[in-house]
Amino acid sequence: MAALISLTLVQMVMALMTISPSLNEQFMILLTLAVVTNLIPFFLSIGSLPRIMRLAGCEGRERILANMAVVIASVYSLYACYASGSDAMVYGSLLTFAGWVIYGMMDRNDRQTIE
Repeated sequence: MAALISLTLVQMVMALMTISPSLNEQFMILLTLAVVTNLIPFFLSIGSLPRIMRLAGCEGRERILANMAVVIASVYSLYACYASGSDAMVYGSLLTFAGWVIYGMMDRNDRQTIE
C-alpha cells in the first residue's frame, strides 16, 4: 500500500512539472506518460506467457494461439512506446524503475518484520 501511495505522489510531482499554458498539451504529456508506465510492466509480463504455458502442460493449438497473441501484443506494445516519444519513454521508465525500487524496499522491510 505504501508503494502505491509513494508512486502516486511521484506521478503527481511529475504531473505538476508538466504544467503548461495549453491544457491539451498537458493532457497529451500525461497521457503518453501513463501509456508508458502501464506498458513496461505489461510488456515484461507477456514475455513470460510461453514459459507459463509450457510449464502448465498446454500443447497444440492452444499454445500456438497464445504465442501468436504474445507476438501481436509485443509488437503493439513496442509501437505504442515508440509512438509516445522519447520524453515519455524516459520519464515513464524512471517512474517504473523508481516504483520497483520502492516496492523492493517495502517488501524487504515486510519480510524482516515477519521473521
